[in-house]
Amino acid sequence: MGEGAGCVRGRVASSLVLLTVLLVIGTASAQPRNIGVQPAAGSATAAAGYGESWAVVIGINAYRVERVPKLRYAVSDARAVESALRGQGFRPDRIVVLTDADATKARIEQVLGDRLRVEARKNDRVLVFFAGHGMTMKLRTGEDEGYLLPVDGDPSALYSTAISMSALRQISDLIPAKHILYVVDACYSGYAVYNRAVADDLFEEMTKKPAIQILTAGRQGDLAQERAGHGVFTDVLLRGLGGEAFAGKGWVALDQLGVWVRERVWAESNRKQLPQYGNLSGDGQFVFTRAGAKLAALPPEPAPPRPAPGITTEIEREYGTLAIRGKLAGIEVWLDEQKVGETQAGGALVLRNVAAGPHRVKGVKAGQKDWERAVEVAANQRAEVMIDIEPLGPAKTLRTEDGAEMVLVPAGEFTMGSTQQEVDRAVEECKRDGLAEATCKEWMGRELPRHRVSLDAFYIDRYEVTNALFERFTRATSHQTTAEREGDGWAWQQKDGKWQGVKVSGAAWRAPNGPGTAAPSDHPVVQVSWHDADAYCRWAGKRLPSEAEWEKAARGTDGRRYPWGEDWDSAKANGAMTVKATRPVGSYPGGVSAYGVHDMAGNAAEWVADWFDASYYQRSSERNPQGPTSGERRVLRGGSWYYSPILLRTANRYYSTPGNRFSLIGFRCARGAS
Repeated sequence: MGEGAGCVRGRVASSLVLLTVLLVIGTASAQPRNIGVQPAAGSATAAAGYGESWAVVIGINAYRVERVPKLRYAVSDARAVESALRGQGFRPDRIVVLTDADATKARIEQVLGDRLRVEARKNDRVLVFFAGHGMTMKLRTGEDEGYLLPVDGDPSALYSTAISMSALRQISDLIPAKHILYVVDACYSGYAVYNRAVADDLFEEMTKKPAIQILTAGRQGDLAQERAGHGVFTDVLLRGLGGEAFAGKGWVALDQLGVWVRERVWAESNRKQLPQYGNLSGDGQFVFTRAGAKLAALPPEPAPPRPAPGITTEIEREYGTLAIRGKLAGIEVWLDEQKVGETQAGGALVLRNVAAGPHRVKGVKAGQKDWERAVEVAANQRAEVMIDIEPLGPAKTLRTEDGAEMVLVPAGEFTMGSTQQEVDRAVEECKRDGLAEATCKEWMGRELPRHRVSLDAFYIDRYEVTNALFERFTRATSHQTTAEREGDGWAWQQKDGKWQGVKVSGAAWRAPNGPGTAAPSDHPVVQVSWHDADAYCRWAGKRLPSEAEWEKAARGTDGRRYPWGEDWDSAKANGAMTVKATRPVGSYPGGVSAYGVHDMAGNAAEWVADWFDASYYQRSSERNPQGPTSGERRVLRGGSWYYSPILLRTANRYYSTPGNRFSLIGFRCARGAS
């Protein structure tokens, strides 16, 4: 077979949020446009009896294969969809956002085929929004096979790198939700859909029956037309959902809306654009309602027969919810004798309708000891379990010539950076600390976007380099630090009743706060510039860690907010001015990272190897990223004893000029494992 045929991407999104609809379409220059249709009591959707609403929101601008055209607004569209869904009642833990580096074939299929297969229930609904490229491959039968192109998709290898519509239908069949709607911001690409007419008396039938449906911007090769700065399809569809397509009724099914939109877009685009819609399987219909519409409720499902007195059956059993988190992502989770899914990075595997009573939860992962624990599930309550699985045997360590102990961080992927949702949360916490909103957004925005990174195995110092170790280095090399050569350093001190950075004559690593002050041997060395840290690591046969290595060592593969978990705990780190000075390294054993690394939050901030660029994550390489090739400032990670908790998160990034030396800044070293 030859390469897949390309098509021009438009943007269209339709949410299932009790029928609030966000619709965006156009070429790369078109901008998002939102409308809201508020549900009324007794509306069709409420009558249809949906349970939970789930969404998988995908937007891809920066494709990895160079010859795949990059897009401008797919990611922002995805974020707008996420925001609209949250604003209209979708729970944040029911929305999975995959943008750019996160939107790989494996990750998309994992969320759909693993997570939703386990967590969605038969009365739920699922919206999948995809903004990116679609392609088509011609089969030997003469039929077209449509493909969605993930961020790692290669047009010359569609079968192995893209997601075919055949595969998508197979995945959909695994998801037990009643209604699944795919809104594809790409042109028609061989989606095998069918349509049928819908009469008013079919309302109850189509809302009760299951369906997998799709709505696309156009056919293969269609160019999305614009009018007055907007897509023709957008304008028509917004008019239709604003009331014109309802034809005096309080509801309109997808098939009816599809006919209405199709006719008008075809005419108003001068016959250049023909939307596609229909069912991939099932006879049900997704129904849109008009604001204020009053519709009769559907009759309730018949209750199951009651057993005879004295006989206990499943019908009488009570149920609760079990939320399972893992110390690592990808742990197979077994409930009693049944596999129920895998742990997810930064989230919980939520099992609803678990029979009340005792259960056994087991976790299995290659290279880790099998984990098992009893858990009691109470009726109508939520129980939570943390699978704190441990590696087989002791953690691999080594002691290098400088006398430092190093720990092994195994090769593999981890999640780096933050999602927009996580950044928004951090901004709000930052503002509560008294900082200006613009400052908070600038600081936290450096963490975008969240992306997957694969690293080779490496070793990293278990502790920050101490004054005792640095003393050995200076004696062996006669090294003079930047502060010693220039005669001063910066110190964080109380002056005029407030804490502030003060330039202090004579401040250097042996006297970090100026002449007469002490540098205890077991405290982290400070008042060292990036050049001093780099020189030490080279002398020790090591190097400064890359920013990516530092973050993986701090947060592990499960995306921890702090080295120990999700919530700040002043008993686990020297931060937030609880001590107002450095402490001996390793003083907070409860705050170690997943790999046993100490003081990754607080005590002293740490130099890493990379040059700093606030937008680097937007183009970071997927494997062993080394940062920009040049710059004016170097990256600092981890924060110090002075920093507030929001600045001590594992994803937080900041910087300083390489020659800066400060009483808050130290370092640790790394080296390759091969």
